Amino acid sequence: MSSDPDRFTQAVTETLAKRAANRCSNPDCGAVTSGPASDDGRSITVGEAAYIYGAKLGSARYDREMAAAERSSITNAIWLCRNCHKAIDADPKQYPAALLFEWRLEHERLVSEQLGKAGSELRRKVIGGQLKGFEDASYLARQIVIDKPRAWEFRLMTELLRSKLDPLLARWRALERGLSVRRIKRLARGEELNWFGDRISELGKLAPALSGIINQEFEEACGKPGEPGSPGAILRACNLFEEACQLLLSWEEDIRFTAV
Repeated sequence: MSSDPDRFTQAVTETLAKRAANRCSNPDCGAVTSGPASDDGRSITVGEAAYIYGAKLGSARYDREMAAAERSSITNAIWLCRNCHKAIDADPKQYPAALLFEWRLEHERLVSEQLGKAGSELRRKVIGGQLKGFEDASYLARQIVIDKPRAWEFRLMTELLRSKLDPLLARWRALERGLSVRRIKRLARGEELNWFGDRISELGKLAPALSGIINQEFEEACGKPGEPGSPGAILRACNLFEEACQLLLSWEEDIRFTAV
C-alpha cells in the first residue's frame, strides 16, 4: 500500500471500478475499461480512478481546504477510461467538479438499472430518502451520504460546516478589513442602557447555544461509538450551528454600526 495519504487505496480503486461496471463514467464515452489480454490467464485494464478534486497543489480542481483523507476517499473519485481521465484534467474549466459528480451519479444509476429494475427502484428510493433536505448541500456532501465511506459522519459534518460557514467567514473578513459597511443606526437619548442590556442578553444566550450544539447536538447526530449516525440529524445540527454563527455575526455588525 502506498504511504502517500492522498493516493487512492487498492480497495477504493477496485470498489469504484465495480460500481461503474468497469465502464467509463463519461456519458459521451461509456467505454469498457477491462478485458482479456493476448496472454491466456491475464487481463488488461484501461480504466482509472480519477480525482474529482485534485490530489496535489496545481492539479485540476484542487481544493486547498480539503484534508488528505477527503482527497483519497471514494467520494472524491470517478471511474474513467484513460482518454477521458486525461481530457478532464487537461481542461478543468470545461470539466468542473460539479459536472463530474453528476457524471458519476448518473452512471451508477444506469448501472443499477441494468442490474435489475426492481432493485434499482428500491435503491433509488433509499438514496432519495437519505438525500432529503440535502438539495442545497454541496455535491461532495451528497456523495458522502451516498457512499458512506469510513468515518463518513465526521466527513459529512466537516463538509457541511465548511460549505455553510464559508460565506459567513467571507463577511467576517470583509468586516475586519473595513470593506463591509452599513447605515449607522443612532440611538435616541435614553435608549442606551436598554440597547446595551439587550445586546448583552443576546450574547449570553448565544454562548450556551453554541456550546450545546458543539458538545451535544453534534455528538448525538454522529451516533454513539459503534452505532451509525444519521445524515438528517447531522444536517439539522449543522443548520443550527450556521444559524447561531449568523446571529453572532449580525450581533457584531450591530455593535460596529450603532452610534450612541
